[in-house]
Amino acid sequence: MQLVVQRAEMRGFILLDHLDRIPAAMAELEAGVRSGQIRYRTDIRDGFAAIPETFLRLFSGANQGKQLLRNDLAA
Repeated sequence: MQLVVQRAEMRGFILLDHLDRIPAAMAELEAGVRSGQIRYRTDIRDGFAAIPETFLRLFSGANQGKQLLRNDLAA
């Protein structure tokens, strides 16, 4: 009930409002990845034939982390 009596404010984050901070943020993120403090997942599918399945995984939520397709053009 406190919210009814008090005011609430919600504000979104707009990247364009902070363009001057991007270089510092990128350096900090890179350091975190290199040190292992920040970890990320990749979901790699192989082969040209896997393109439709790989694409659909983006919309079904079946992938974990960044969805990649590896295609060996030499094969």
